[in-house]
Amino acid sequence: MNINEMQIQDAAKNVLHEILSDIQIYSKGAYSQVYKAKYGKNGTDVVIKVYLKIGFMRMEVRQLEELRKFSIVPIPQVYGCFFGDGDLTTDIYFMEFMPGVPVRFVAFDNEADRERIADAVVDAHIALHNVVNPNGFGELDCENFSQNWETLFHNRIDGYFQYLNTLKDSPLSAKARTLIDEAYYSFDNVFTQPVKEACLIHGDYKMKNVLIDPKTFKLTAILDPMDCCYGDRESDLFTYTNPHRDAKFGFLENYTSKVCLSDKFLLKNQYYFLWNELKLFILMGYCFNDTFEQLGQNISDMIKYGW
Repeated sequence: MNINEMQIQDAAKNVLHEILSDIQIYSKGAYSQVYKAKYGKNGTDVVIKVYLKIGFMRMEVRQLEELRKFSIVPIPQVYGCFFGDGDLTTDIYFMEFMPGVPVRFVAFDNEADRERIADAVVDAHIALHNVVNPNGFGELDCENFSQNWETLFHNRIDGYFQYLNTLKDSPLSAKARTLIDEAYYSFDNVFTQPVKEACLIHGDYKMKNVLIDPKTFKLTAILDPMDCCYGDRESDLFTYTNPHRDAKFGFLENYTSKVCLSDKFLLKNQYYFLWNELKLFILMGYCFNDTFEQLGQNISDMIKYGW
């Protein structure tokens, strides 16, 4: 849905009872566009998140609330929400502006600084994962938590797989579809060890969603959860090397030096990555056949050669 300044102003009047000034595009993501503006007599900075589809906002606001309870790094406050009609208007929320730059863009001059950055990012992540739900696995407010992560996750990808089977004139390449099918039916080869702890998962812990002070290397904010829930901590780690340029920080190596992961973690990591990318295709229509093919081939080879 296209959004213009007038629609943002209308939402601001409805929610903040203010007129905004200096509205500027701030960033673009898979599910939303983010703007920055000023409001009030003091020209306070405010972030405006404009969703490309109805429904995601309510979930994200609830997920930010849950993360705020436990995070050792600041989580922004949401000032208010405008609920769109899905036709002429869309969901928009107004949020506290957080200082810092995305970790992805911070520079380091030596190994000691790289380690400081990696420690800051990973320690904050582990602090979230160390929050364990004694009731089991599931969405934040589900009525009946599951005692079995594998069943819960299999049910999730069942839904994705069934959707793919209903597509007519699918943009998926023949190779991608073959490898996706193979991955789906290889579930039991991937999940051979039961997940024992229902950990708090951010869901999109990418380095564009973690802010840092580029001088002190202290984290200033964690943003933009997606599918935050209580699940397998290992499902939250593929973002450390996606995109590949983030691998230079050594986040995954840092994490694995501090937490014991399952024997088939590397295989599971690729598996979670594949189904996350397929979720993006299903929800938003982004079709990255090269990515599907590469991840599917990685999974196939790792199973074949006994990873």
